[in-house]
Amino acid sequence: MELVTPGIGLLFWMLLAFSIVLVLLKKFAWKPILTALKDREDSIQSALDKADEARRLSESANEDVEKMILEGRRSRELMLKDAKDEIAEYKKTQKEMIKNQVNSELTAAKEEIQQQKRLAVDELKKSIASISVEIAEKIIKKELESKSRYDQLIEDSVKNLNI
Repeated sequence: MELVTPGIGLLFWMLLAFSIVLVLLKKFAWKPILTALKDREDSIQSALDKADEARRLSESANEDVEKMILEGRRSRELMLKDAKDEIAEYKKTQKEMIKNQVNSELTAAKEEIQQQKRLAVDELKKSIASISVEIAEKIIKKELESKSRYDQLIEDSVKNLNI
């Protein structure tokens, strides 16, 4: 059992060695260890602060990107609406122009038809007059072939004159 229970001398030397080591550690190693731990703590806190700041910047950037995307969508929708309105107005204008042009061409065609119709009627009248004169000439020639009929026509004409 001697191995389990230490002697007083051994306890004294162990306590003395521990005290010397403790004093030496306190005098030479304790401050550098505490300083190193403090530096380590500060660097970790600084890294955490930087990470937090980076996270906030990232969130802010994400919000800005979202705003830009929404603004871009609104702008795109507005541009599409404006383009559709312009296209509708252009179509309406073109339809009006085509309608006006068709109406003017239709009016011109009607006038041309009326003019051609008048010319045709005038020509027809001239042809009918010419044919009528020719028919009258033929009838008169046939009627006046005999001298007695010619004399009879003159007498009838003179009687109808009522002088």
